[in-house]
Amino acid sequence: MIWVESGLHRLEVACRDLGMKFAPPITRALCLFSLVLGVLVPRVSALVVWDESIDGPLSASGNAPTVLTLAPGANTIRSSFGGLNGQFDYFSFTLPTGQSLEAFTLDSYVSTDAVAWLGIKAGTDWTIGYDTAQMIGQQHFGTANIGSDLLGFSAGNLLGPGTYTVRSQQLGAAATYQLDLNVVPEPSTCALLLLAGAGALWWVKRWRPVAAR
Repeated sequence: MIWVESGLHRLEVACRDLGMKFAPPITRALCLFSLVLGVLVPRVSALVVWDESIDGPLSASGNAPTVLTLAPGANTIRSSFGGLNGQFDYFSFTLPTGQSLEAFTLDSYVSTDAVAWLGIKAGTDWTIGYDTAQMIGQQHFGTANIGSDLLGFSAGNLLGPGTYTVRSQQLGAAATYQLDLNVVPEPSTCALLLLAGAGALWWVKRWRPVAAR
């Protein structure tokens, strides 16, 4: 607890600098917890990480997928494939330590061919063809899946830190689609946040009121 107490002492000083010196204990606790929250949890935001109309088409080569940088929160990908657009889209992304993928949602799908396919595997490229034994997940998707989460990821089945490659394909008519990849803190990060909150309350109990002069 020494490092916790030292860190909380520094946050205490910060709160006092913010004018909390004579505030009630609960107010000081909220101040401490807010500062801890700002340190431990990154800002959640909606971000368009790839838009074909602006960024051009995603890579059509499994040996050189388009590398996407995901941020905490919803990460939107807008693309098209099939027909004259080419049959395949490949992209890769990395989840750093402390982050997980909670949802892989199909937001929209427009095509006269109602069914396409996608899969995900670990690693920086796609050289496995259709070997499902080497995939983390795979499924057909299309108009029937709009608004649904794909590949089985959820709050109870997170995709943890690592580098992953996604292949999507439409062998028939041209299709446009939008995906949302939702990145969240790992459970261990949330547990640390709860511990920090408990530590803040513990410190407040030790924080004796200072009489006004």
